[in-house]
Amino acid sequence: MNQTTRALRAAAHQEGKTMHIGFIGLGQMGAGMAANLVKAGHDVTVYNRTRAKAEALVAPPYPK
Repeated sequence: MNQTTRALRAAAHQEGKTMHIGFIGLGQMGAGMAANLVKAGHDVTVYNRTRAKAEALVAPPYPK
């Protein structure tokens, strides 16, 4: 992660703002990372070959 990305993330976190993040692939690693971003309250747009994996992020089993 570069300095600009760190600074933007820190500023967004301090101000309570959410980020809009695009995500490609919900495999073993991607699914967990995308779920954590959704859980943190960010707007996440995903592309995945399997629709069911993307739909699992729409109605997560955990509260926000």
